[in-house]
Amino acid sequence: LKDQSLDTFLEQLFLKLLTRKPTAGELKLYRAHLSPGYQSRIVETSPTPPLKKIRPPRYVSWYNHLDPIADEIRRKEIIAARAGDPPTKRLEPAWRERFEDLIWSIVNSPEWIYTP
Repeated sequence: LKDQSLDTFLEQLFLKLLTRKPTAGELKLYRAHLSPGYQSRIVETSPTPPLKKIRPPRYVSWYNHLDPIADEIRRKEIIAARAGDPPTKRLEPAWRERFEDLIWSIVNSPEWIYTP
């Protein structure tokens, strides 16, 4: 959401994810992917309240982990974790999806094999 150039944005992204700057080829490829709509990516909306973090009851432990109620609590937690947080409404949806694809491609790059 910062007001910065696309090249600066991509450099910061690479530094955060891969701890290096992008090569000229990567910069060219990702610039072509994200430049359409980059200037109009931010959607003016009213501030959204922070997500409520629901703390699960401390019912499940090693002692009662076979209890049906405890099992149901864990199933609900798994469903909530898999659903994740809702996507932000502060970015234009088509641009946000392209950005998510870009992050997914970086995270699946072979460089992550050697990340400690």
